[in-house]
Amino acid sequence: MADRPNILFILTDQHAQRVAGCYGDGIADTPNLDRLAETGVTFDNAYCPAPLCVPSRMAMMSGRYPDAIDCYGNHETLHTDIPTFAHSLAMAGYHTALVGRMHWLGPDQTHGFHERRVGEVGPTWAGGKAPELGPVAPARGSKGPSFSCSGIGYTAHHYFDEDVTANACAFIDAIKEKEQAPFCLMASWFLPHQPYVAEQDDFEFFRGRVPAPQLTPAAPEHPYIHAWREQTELLDIPAEVTQRARTAYYANVRKIDRMSGQILDRLRANGLLENTIVVYASDHGEQIGERGLWCKSTLYDQSAKVPLIVSWPGCLPENEHRDQIVNLIDLNATLLEAAGAPPLPNSQGRSFLSVAKDETGPWTNETFSEFYGGMMTVEVPPVQHRMIRTDRWKLNYYHGHPPQLFDMIQDPNELRDLAGLPEFSEIQAELTQRVLANWDPERIARRMAEKAPDIDLRRAWAKATDPAEPDRYPFRDPDENWLES
Repeated sequence: MADRPNILFILTDQHAQRVAGCYGDGIADTPNLDRLAETGVTFDNAYCPAPLCVPSRMAMMSGRYPDAIDCYGNHETLHTDIPTFAHSLAMAGYHTALVGRMHWLGPDQTHGFHERRVGEVGPTWAGGKAPELGPVAPARGSKGPSFSCSGIGYTAHHYFDEDVTANACAFIDAIKEKEQAPFCLMASWFLPHQPYVAEQDDFEFFRGRVPAPQLTPAAPEHPYIHAWREQTELLDIPAEVTQRARTAYYANVRKIDRMSGQILDRLRANGLLENTIVVYASDHGEQIGERGLWCKSTLYDQSAKVPLIVSWPGCLPENEHRDQIVNLIDLNATLLEAAGAPPLPNSQGRSFLSVAKDETGPWTNETFSEFYGGMMTVEVPPVQHRMIRTDRWKLNYYHGHPPQLFDMIQDPNELRDLAGLPEFSEIQAELTQRVLANWDPERIARRMAEKAPDIDLRRAWAKATDPAEPDRYPFRDPDENWLES
């Protein structure tokens, strides 16, 4: 087993791809991610399987799109009989450890990992209690009014992520001492997910430097997007609030970069870096005010694209970028191939290992992302969305609403919607056919309606009974949270 690579997978929550130096952001302060990119391959067109936490993470772990695993929203559970890449790696002789956040819901809190450290920052049952944030509680959520509670402060999420970092470093020390290899360590943080509250040094580093959003809402705005902005109370966010929240977001990205560096330094100090595949990714993006939108939950690139950096000394080239269109479910298949582990039986992902090694390798540029509406703090009627992205085109399908069609070569900012224009009717019809192939929005709508009463009952049960959560990270004293007034 000594010749098989270790795997370090660093996963963040809601990191906008563009907010990193290695992706061309001249304001972001990400020296550790930039150094990682210099030693490996950066994917410029990586997408999430769903622009929402639970479905994206469950799809990434299982290698199957949300519809294929019956997981549509943030209150749902990955069925315990669906294997993940942790199962496959363990079968191949890897010692697997999850440190930190994964957003599993239900009694199975490992889904194939040998061990779990630190635990889950949020509830492990749908409907369970959210972390106590004390005076920062008004900053929780995804609706516009909560963004007014942004700026300099400290929350339980910061403490959680610091604990994840310390435990990941301790795991590396213990593995080296026991010479227990190969291993797969997944270190997963909450940041830079909102609340938009950051530590003082990080916030001050960016004060007055973060530009205002560059994209304004379309005119006319797509009816679903406008309805979403109405329902999430995003139609009139004051410029001062936008600036403060964006500054805190950049500040929290700086913090996760610093913590990434701590883990990478510990790997290097233990002599393990040269035989380790290091992956940095996030579960979905963040819009931070672009187009008047925040958080995730749309199919625009600001929401659906993710950072993806893969380094493997001696096996992958250094300091190269890839234009190929890939997905987090493809990352699943890629890691299993690199580890010599059995592929997941029903995986929809494709290994891009050959493309990472050689940009001229064969690859079909096509991927999908799905969204079905709603977040923990935003309850809206479900709408079945599906995106297809190809070499040039991107079609956003909204069931019951007009689609959107963008030329991503001529219009990478998705400013000119070509849907409905006669000269683009053929490509629109072709992409619509591809979106609907093996994906039936009417069937999905029926399935979601069928599941809704069960989900509602489980959520009510958790609120009424406060069930035990042995894998839950313990709350800190709520008064240790603070926000500068």
